[in-house]
Amino acid sequence: MSKDSDLMTTFACEWRNLEAFTERIASHFETASERQSIAGKSRMNLIPGNSSLRTFFAAQLLLAGLSLTGCGAVFVGFISNPQLPPSSTTGKIVAVVLGSVDDPQRNPLTITTVTLVNAGLESTLNFCGDQRARLPIDEVVRVDFTREISCFLLVNVFVLN
Repeated sequence: MSKDSDLMTTFACEWRNLEAFTERIASHFETASERQSIAGKSRMNLIPGNSSLRTFFAAQLLLAGLSLTGCGAVFVGFISNPQLPPSSTTGKIVAVVLGSVDDPQRNPLTITTVTLVNAGLESTLNFCGDQRARLPIDEVVRVDFTREISCFLLVNVFVLN
């Protein structure tokens, strides 16, 4: 099957869905003339200046687009945890402390709290898990990390001394 015939099949399926959706919406109106008016306007005729009518048709168009996913021609996806590039910070490690916090489900979560000093400014970071072996005290380091829900996930540690 050629790309053109695939495209025509997809278009025909989407058009049938749009027409069926328009008829379902129009059936909720009181009179036949209101139904005919709504059905006619959805077929790309000009919409009068009534802003509520424009809003109605915008919502109808959005819902029709969402209903077209049934043809397989439109994919709607959601990414709950995108892989963002790691953040980083630099400084001299002055404190490393092992501790525990509760995660969102109230389960205990081990964290390593690290205090870095850079140009006289302190920054404290909470890393997931026991990271004490990777974070040497009194060393100048660059740490790369990503954000998790309750702590930072340590990606890399570079000793700069």
